[in-house]
Amino acid sequence: MLADDAADPVTVAADLVTQAEHGPDSPAILVTTSPVLADAVEREIARLLPRLERREILERALGAHGRIALAPDLETAVAFVDAYAPEHLSIDTRDADVVANRIRHAGSVFVGRWAPESAGDYATGANHVLPTGGLARAADPLSVEAFGRFTQIQRVDQSGLAAIRETVGRLATAEGLTAHRNAVEARFATPDAVRDGTGARS
Repeated sequence: MLADDAADPVTVAADLVTQAEHGPDSPAILVTTSPVLADAVEREIARLLPRLERREILERALGAHGRIALAPDLETAVAFVDAYAPEHLSIDTRDADVVANRIRHAGSVFVGRWAPESAGDYATGANHVLPTGGLARAADPLSVEAFGRFTQIQRVDQSGLAAIRETVGRLATAEGLTAHRNAVEARFATPDAVRDGTGARS
């Protein structure tokens, strides 16, 4: 979870405990720019735990994998989150939408105080087959497309190729792949030029 001093420690604590509830090896990490929030969240978790049914699992998970990381500023906090690449990421900050747009590596992002992770688990319809263990750096949530096999088919007519002729030529030349450029130019050459290999334009 990513939060600043605008967040409510009661809901932040509740969201962290939600993460820990999945099992004794479940990480629950708060990254915050506010030492005051960090202390308040610790107090709220201590107050909340005795009232929950899976207290033993929660205590084991939080004891082994619960962490609060203090960041000097929001930029550092966002960089930490992206490096960690969480399965779930709740964002409770000022301008949470702006912060969410800066996140590149997370399986599922929950934006704002009114978007708890449990809503995504049970009711919002979001994909819940998510990359874990930092795999969000390279993988998206699992989807039907992941099981498909797709072939690209391209049809280009003379006017279409003419429209991109210069672009292809310049890029191919820049890469030193002049045969690629020639394959386009040959189509616009006179019949005699094609036969003698000069590739003169028509």
